[in-house]
Amino acid sequence: PDTSYHAVQAVAQFAADERYRSLLPEIGAMAPLAALVASHLPHVQKCALSAVANSSFVPTAAGPLCASGALTQLGQLLFSTDAETQKMCLTTLCNLLGAQGGAAHAEELVRVGGHMALLTQLSAPAAEAQAQAAMAIGHMGKQPAALQSLVQADTVPLLCKLLHSAHPSVQLQAVYALGIFAAEDEGAASAIQLAGAVAPLTTLLLSGASVDVKQHLALTLAHVARGNWRPVFNVGGFQALLDVLAVGSDAVQCDVSAAIAAMVDDVHQRRALLSDMNSVSAIVGLLSSLCSFLVVVPGHPDHGPFYLATGLLNVIQSAPWRSPASQPILYVRVLSLFATYAQQRLPYRVAGVDSNDVLYAAEPDYAGQVKAMAAQIVASALKGIEAGDGGDMNARR
Repeated sequence: PDTSYHAVQAVAQFAADERYRSLLPEIGAMAPLAALVASHLPHVQKCALSAVANSSFVPTAAGPLCASGALTQLGQLLFSTDAETQKMCLTTLCNLLGAQGGAAHAEELVRVGGHMALLTQLSAPAAEAQAQAAMAIGHMGKQPAALQSLVQADTVPLLCKLLHSAHPSVQLQAVYALGIFAAEDEGAASAIQLAGAVAPLTTLLLSGASVDVKQHLALTLAHVARGNWRPVFNVGGFQALLDVLAVGSDAVQCDVSAAIAAMVDDVHQRRALLSDMNSVSAIVGLLSSLCSFLVVVPGHPDHGPFYLATGLLNVIQSAPWRSPASQPILYVRVLSLFATYAQQRLPYRVAGVDSNDVLYAAEPDYAGQVKAMAAQIVASALKGIEAGDGGDMNARR
């Protein structure tokens, strides 16, 4: 036993050193270490667990550890009352389950009741333990059978409770886990809605300052909503939907755009959208971004090079803007777009796409059309400023 202890202690020291720990999987040390985690000798077990925890940060260690039954041993040890043991187990589980192919071994954890130990950790006093437990549960949710076991164990209400945590790291991991659950299973998405998660998720979206965090929240809300954005709208109004539109992936943007379009078909909803200053500000920002995008978008083969830009102008002119500054600001954005069109070569392009400088710039009347549109935009902007509130300094600027 002493020889075994000294040997595993030496290996644990190598694993603790980032310079050497990557060598351990290469020499086949993972299987013996995983076996020693089940040792009946506490000091040997703890050294082996330390070595496994540190080795789990090495990507090539995850496969051998999972194949050696490490998750089964970790699931049993997670019931330990020793805080240090629990911490090492949580760290290792997050690394192994999050590694490529790691989630496929999640059922091993379920078989020994490890998922129930993780649920207990969601209510641990330490925020770090809560965050790690939520992360591990999120990883487990990628395996269908493990996900069903977690849902049946009432994991969803516990995760929803963490959305109200005072610790951002805990909130973020709860968002991650709920997003995985909702993405993988429609029944889980319904359970998340029934647990009342939409309200705190939407509130976090509206209050978030980081774009990365907002993107995570937007994706989770999309998985939970599954095309029905009305509950999100009921909590955060158009501002919440516009926030999702601003940061969501292409698929999410298409989804929420369709929802917004359906809502603004109602004249009362349309007026509500344009009467909310925060929403108007978001719309101005989105339309400004659209101008940047239109630089590379080719014109219409039948309706000319400025078909989409002209359509955008029509929207700007016809919308009943509440803020006098909104319309002139957008006119200036479109004017910048046409100033870019006037360049012989556009400042950026999309690979494989011929933009207006390639398709139309050589035509005799192209430059004249640009000048005429620019003059029209300047006249419209000045008219809008004059017609607005003379005391609105934003509009005057």
